[in-house]
Amino acid sequence: MDDVILDMRLKTFRYGTEGGPLGFSEMKKAELVFVPTPGAGHYISAVEFAKRLIHTDDRFSVTLLHMRSSLHPHTDPYNTSLLASETHLRIIDLPPVDPPPSHLIHKSVEHYILLYFESFIPHVKDAITHLMSNPDSVPLAGLVLDFFCLPMIDVAKELGLPSYLYLTSGAGFLGLMLYLPTHHSQIGTEFEDSDPDLELRSFVNPVPVRVLPEAVSNKHGGYAAYIKVAQRFREARGIIVNTFSELEPYAVESFADGQTPPVYTVGPVLDLGGQAHSCSDRVDHGKIMGWLDAQPESSVVFLCFGSMGTFDAPQVREIALGLERSGHRFLWALRLLRLDGKLGGSSDGTELSDILPEGFLDRIGERGMICEWAPANGSAEPQINRRVPIPLRVELHLREHMEQCTGGDLAHVCRTAAERLWTGEGTGISSGNETGLSTDWGRSSNGGRDRWCNKMCDGA
Repeated sequence: MDDVILDMRLKTFRYGTEGGPLGFSEMKKAELVFVPTPGAGHYISAVEFAKRLIHTDDRFSVTLLHMRSSLHPHTDPYNTSLLASETHLRIIDLPPVDPPPSHLIHKSVEHYILLYFESFIPHVKDAITHLMSNPDSVPLAGLVLDFFCLPMIDVAKELGLPSYLYLTSGAGFLGLMLYLPTHHSQIGTEFEDSDPDLELRSFVNPVPVRVLPEAVSNKHGGYAAYIKVAQRFREARGIIVNTFSELEPYAVESFADGQTPPVYTVGPVLDLGGQAHSCSDRVDHGKIMGWLDAQPESSVVFLCFGSMGTFDAPQVREIALGLERSGHRFLWALRLLRLDGKLGGSSDGTELSDILPEGFLDRIGERGMICEWAPANGSAEPQINRRVPIPLRVELHLREHMEQCTGGDLAHVCRTAAERLWTGEGTGISSGNETGLSTDWGRSSNGGRDRWCNKMCDGA
């Protein structure tokens, strides 16, 4: 699959003057500059991908440009732990910038975030220029940019460096972003719920506008922010996606059109160490691990939709009903959205019992556990049989219209999804414990990573 999409040759060995292959340590070295946003779901995923690169290919070293944000203080203890364990990775703390006016975040989170990280562009340029001017530095092979950092492509162009997008969402979402510039050129305004269903190449069926990310309908900067980012996607030298072909085969195949930059599927990229949240007071680590230890092996479904992933109350109730009807044990990292727009436990009276189906917690009893955040560390592997991760959540969200085929019962859709995860039906995952999926890169993911590694080191 990846061979068709990427259409590039593997150049694993170079040859010396005697005609024999050079040793691995003699191959061309390359340094990459990663610029992730500090949100946990973005930052940790990008770092985990960087770690995999340097662990599996010692030609690589990575410099991480850290944009410190008061909204995401967890990155500081995470970085401290990271530097203590990684010898081929360094972190440069960029000078702080003034955040946008706080009232903007209530109008559009996406607009606020984009404005905030655009303010770091001069500091990013200065840091990279300094790296390039050091005569002892390994030559820079390129920039790896987060979704909200794509405007920094201009810095890469100015300095003569290729830039790559690292997308933490799935291939279905990538298809939506590639479509947005076309919509904007033809329509020029935000989406409306009354608009006809969209024909997106990355989805088998037409997609109702009402299930798209809220930003594309936001008239207060959200739509404009998404368009501004989406218009830069095709300027990237390549797009690295945290998914794998077997999970989203139709979406991945849709990018083999000759009009899309090379797409590298490198997932699933997971932080199995759980160190990013070990210092967080939001996690009752002992309670979670104690409950997991009491469960039989390969018996727990783990639902996690990101550190900022939230659902409205009706969606939460439908997911809960699906879990209840499935009959399986589950660990659900459920993030509450407070009335003031913040995440977490609240002083405004929002409690689990307010949004879950009446009597749900009593009926579930010890069969399930709901927490605000859960570390996905390796010690939980024996109990966890299946995960419902962020890419799958995006796919289900955009394909919510499947309820039309199931009598309008979204709970049935959630139950069916859980059962398919359990059995491996239609997912390319065998039944049983998911350790192999979590710790080993699948065939397609290895291929995507290896092709991209060789492209970087060979200067292709």
